[in-house]
Amino acid sequence: MGTSVIMTPVFLCVMKHSVIVRILIFLHAIIRPLRAFLVMALILRWALPAYERSISIQYTAYLLIGSVLVGVLVYAGTVALLGLLAGRPVSTERHVLERIRITV
Repeated sequence: MGTSVIMTPVFLCVMKHSVIVRILIFLHAIIRPLRAFLVMALILRWALPAYERSISIQYTAYLLIGSVLVGVLVYAGTVALLGLLAGRPVSTERHVLERIRITV
């Protein structure tokens, strides 16, 4: 985690000079997924109990599986809702959904 926090600004600086992509354009592209991640993290943090050494492994496994399922649903739902609120802009999510619609 620490490496990611340190290297992300360096990566963005190198990318800006190499690819000639403005940082604001990059941030604009990741703002919805970032917001969805924050909503998911806050909901899971609120819903999960605090860790205690007395929690059984079986209960911990149930919490893990449930958290993954809830996390996927919350993240996908939040990204979809933010996309609708933004007026369905052309984005990666839109391209993926169109491909799925064509395939199915």
